[in-house]
Amino acid sequence: MASSDPNRSFASIAQGAAGTLTVVPARAQRSIVVKSLVMTLGADGTAKFKSDANDITGPFDIVAKGGMVLPPSDDGYFQTDVGARLDLVTAGGAGNGVLGYEYE
Repeated sequence: MASSDPNRSFASIAQGAAGTLTVVPARAQRSIVVKSLVMTLGADGTAKFKSDANDITGPFDIVAKGGMVLPPSDDGYFQTDVGARLDLVTAGGAGNGVLGYEYE
């Protein structure tokens, strides 16, 4: 998947089982801004995003084989703390999809 924005990168979301997955690693003196997302869960469950140990979203309820889409946004939807990694935490079902982001 290509982007017209040279700063935009994409990370695969491919959990083998529900739990915690580091989607984007931390970068010193930078935050991670989520610019787009397409994600499904393999079973009824919830998904939320964390900045290291801090919740940056509440839990999204997703039905089995259902999903969520955040279309591309130049402004972004949420971001990590400076110097923090971006984690996905799922319960019930494993997450699969792709996330667009930028380091800022």
